Amino acid sequence: MAALAKDLSTASKVKVARLRAWELRRFTAEEGRPRIVHLLIEVHTVEEANKLIDRGAIVDYSVYPCERFEGAARATICYKCGTWGHKAAFCKEKEARCLICGCGAHTQDETARELEAQCPARRDPAINKPRCLNCGGAHPAFDAGCRVAKEQRQRARERFLDRPLAFQAPL
Repeated sequence: MAALAKDLSTASKVKVARLRAWELRRFTAEEGRPRIVHLLIEVHTVEEANKLIDRGAIVDYSVYPCERFEGAARATICYKCGTWGHKAAFCKEKEARCLICGCGAHTQDETARELEAQCPARRDPAINKPRCLNCGGAHPAFDAGCRVAKEQRQRARERFLDRPLAFQAPL
């Protein structure tokens, strides 16, 4: 990652402060599609950020389009309380809730995977039905078909479309 940051700095003529990468889709070469990797490039100045937005980032003699990252333009669910709009690190709830059945935490370990593994609704869905913490429906809180989840994703899309395309220089 350090070598990529150095190459980006040199080729794009910006000073990279921090670089993070994540895969959006995991396609393998056997499927005939390339993997799509997104980079979050942090730079030191507004001018450098706008230069990347205007000209793109150069990596291995190829120019890749850049756009302003807007964290508020993402639908976020809390893995502690199960509601939308914040992350677990910023959750104000004292007790963790199970995102599958809506009950209190089934274990003292408050990681989402541990909570899911201990949930009676996961082990025996015929007896213990899932319950959404957001709409009360018979599905987990993170279910893509949930009415509240769809509304949150739509709001995120609208925020994304309304976001500023470049950064404003300080006065």
